[in-house]
Amino acid sequence: MWRSIRNGRFSLNIWQKTNRTIKAKIPRKIIGNTYRMIYKRTVVMQEFIRFIGIGILNTFFGYGLYCLFLFAGLHYTIAALFATILGVCFNFFTTGNFVFQNRNYRLFFRYILMYTVIYVISIVLLDIWEKIVHSYYFAGLINIPLMAILSFWLQKKFVFNRAGS
Repeated sequence: MWRSIRNGRFSLNIWQKTNRTIKAKIPRKIIGNTYRMIYKRTVVMQEFIRFIGIGILNTFFGYGLYCLFLFAGLHYTIAALFATILGVCFNFFTTGNFVFQNRNYRLFFRYILMYTVIYVISIVLLDIWEKIVHSYYFAGLINIPLMAILSFWLQKKFVFNRAGS
């Protein structure tokens, strides 16, 4: 399959099993819109892959703090609060710089609001998971993938979106 330009329009030549060539006229507008759609999906996928990579680092940092505070004897809500507060500062710089290539430090307030939502949802889920698995350690592990997906979506739409910065 290849494309060629004739008379200011794109032609798509397709070789079929019957050894015939079918030429279909495709307007530039459709080609351009399709390219933009594919490019946008590619950029989002690249951001998500970087988000997962940086998220692994952030997760080790945050979960390590959470376990440290639990081991120190703090209640799970306080342990999660302290781990979240310290993790927010670390995560803002790593995620903003390496995932979304955005170093606008004025977005820190939005980031804090987003993490407040994440914290509340996480505490509710931790309590639910603990009743099922009988361990706040494992409840925290179960929360990780759910909070990662929610966090990426909130950061993409409400914190580091290009239109809002």
